[in-house]
Amino acid sequence: PIFCAGCPVRMECADYAVRAREPYGVWGGLSEDDREHIYARLDSRHYPRGKGDGLRAAGSDFTEAVSPRALGIA
Repeated sequence: PIFCAGCPVRMECADYAVRAREPYGVWGGLSEDDREHIYARLDSRHYPRGKGDGLRAAGSDFTEAVSPRALGIA
């Protein structure tokens, strides 16, 4: 969503949401569907727990979800 585009803590927010498996709302520009797609491909035995691990695990899914095109600003 566009309201996340200029947020100074967007990356930290998205990272937290992935690590916490946050089920509701928009976090760091990631919708519930975006996060569900990320959760579905992560191995629960090696689930990201450390700060920054959520974004690393999300990889290109995060990059695509928060791209200017996806946020509606391109």
